[in-house]
Amino acid sequence: MFRILTHTCVWFGAILASALPVGAQEAPAPGADPLARLVAEALERSPRLAASRADADALEARIPPAGAWEDPMLMIGFANLPVTSFDFGDDFMTMKTVQVGQRIPLPGQIGHRREAAALRASSAAHLVAATEVEVAAEVKRAYAELYFRDRAIGTVDRNLRILRGLEEVTRTRYATGVGRQPAVLRAGVEIGGLEAQRVQLVASRHAALARLNALRDRPAATPLDETAFPIPLARLAQRPGRELAFVSAMDVGGAERSLSAPAGLPPLDSLIAEAVEGRPELRAHVARIDAQEESVALARALRWPAPEVALGYGQRDGFPDMLNASISFRLPLFMGAKQGSAVREESAILARERAMHGRMVAEIERDVTAAYSRVLDARGQLERYDLGILLRSEATLDATLAAYRSGTEDFLALLDSQTSLFQVELERHRQLADLLAAWADLERAVGREIEP
Repeated sequence: MFRILTHTCVWFGAILASALPVGAQEAPAPGADPLARLVAEALERSPRLAASRADADALEARIPPAGAWEDPMLMIGFANLPVTSFDFGDDFMTMKTVQVGQRIPLPGQIGHRREAAALRASSAAHLVAATEVEVAAEVKRAYAELYFRDRAIGTVDRNLRILRGLEEVTRTRYATGVGRQPAVLRAGVEIGGLEAQRVQLVASRHAALARLNALRDRPAATPLDETAFPIPLARLAQRPGRELAFVSAMDVGGAERSLSAPAGLPPLDSLIAEAVEGRPELRAHVARIDAQEESVALARALRWPAPEVALGYGQRDGFPDMLNASISFRLPLFMGAKQGSAVREESAILARERAMHGRMVAEIERDVTAAYSRVLDARGQLERYDLGILLRSEATLDATLAAYRSGTEDFLALLDSQTSLFQVELERHRQLADLLAAWADLERAVGREIEP
């Protein structure tokens, strides 16, 4: 984008002062990663993640009660008190009683109940991990939109400075009779279009910043100091052995900045296998299936009534005290309608969960494949821009400028070449943002952070 400034400073000295960057943004310190800091902050402050962790804690707290026996029953009273005298010593059958009863679960009833609770807690813990991955991916997608808008606004501002300088020169040339009026009018039209585009970009930047701040649990207008393309991901934004050169480098420090690193993208098959094996949502569902199997086993165990044992003591006035004991059962006279129905219900739920598992695996394979394709597409688009479109646009501008200097081309052609290069540069920033968003989708689909 600065190539035109280098050439036109000889012909249009008045442009140079207006085209220089004002208050250029400092480049991030070596090793600094604003995106990593934002992700860490969101994982610490996210309300949705806090709610997910609270759900997991709640299910964890259900494990000890599920493995405990029912509370014993204590009964205190009296028996056989004569209503004529209300005297505890009148009748030898009158007594004050205390009795303790305990229901004793049959083998397997407690174990199945406790194991089901533990597996549901494990499922919730996996869902916490899934929420962490999802929050991180959403932060990266929101950051990609903010990154693009910051770079787009910087690109528009620099082109506005260039076009305003050119407009001033064309006005001067027109006033002296050298230039033509259409050139002046066309420059004004281009400037007006860029100004309108800048207004839209600023408005959309506020919306992108609000989305990012919501994920950080910050007020919508909380400012963000800087955005920078993540250095690790830059390995994927280039060909092996080729540096990733930021054409519009003035917006991040005033000099062109390069990131040298080999490109790296894991094979699709390995990512699909890893997602099917370790994606947190799938592991949570496997734990839920195991928990439901325990629920089916528990329902079958509960078909048989657990005995209730009671031991009582009777104190009599003037007579020997008495001891009594009993054992009682519920009679399963309606086993088919009650306990049998419970078994059928839990079995149907288990069948549903197993059927859902196959669908989840297919959806995960689809998501990984789709995200992988978007990464490849964004990377391919960047290569086409870096090795073809961008080079041709720069060459076109050079040739047009040379022709303009020699008098064989007019100002409108030069303006068209400048505008074309501006659009190419803007689209290249869009492709960088798309690569970042696609990589976030791939991490979300696989279920973990991927280092390129």
